[in-house]
Amino acid sequence: MTEPAGGNPAEKPTLLVIDDDDAVVIGIRARLGKYFNVAGTTNPLVALETVLRERPHVILCDINMPGMKGDQVAQVLAEDPVAGAIPFIYLTGLLAASQTSELDGLFGGYVAVSKSASTPDLMEVIRAAMG
Repeated sequence: MTEPAGGNPAEKPTLLVIDDDDAVVIGIRARLGKYFNVAGTTNPLVALETVLRERPHVILCDINMPGMKGDQVAQVLAEDPVAGAIPFIYLTGLLAASQTSELDGLFGGYVAVSKSASTPDLMEVIRAAMG
């Protein structure tokens, strides 16, 4: 697997993970930290603030969270001129890695990826979203 950018952390794209489970944020940071500067929040209510502060290149957002569901987060972000331009991917633990294509397009046309997807599969989804 090749890095999206050089080895210098300043050159790596930023990935924002929004998930109410801190273990998911930490796990994705461990899996993808070689390729991205991984930022995360476990509070979906501050998602827009976090996006505007971190200026990520791509966002992974859990679908099922207390307080604010992933589709609500997506709607808030889509309404902001800065955040709305950032590729957005749903992250779900509700389906196995092989089943997430069943969700594609169901929530505002966004792609979904399983939390249990392999690192290469997760990278493939992220790369495709980033263009």
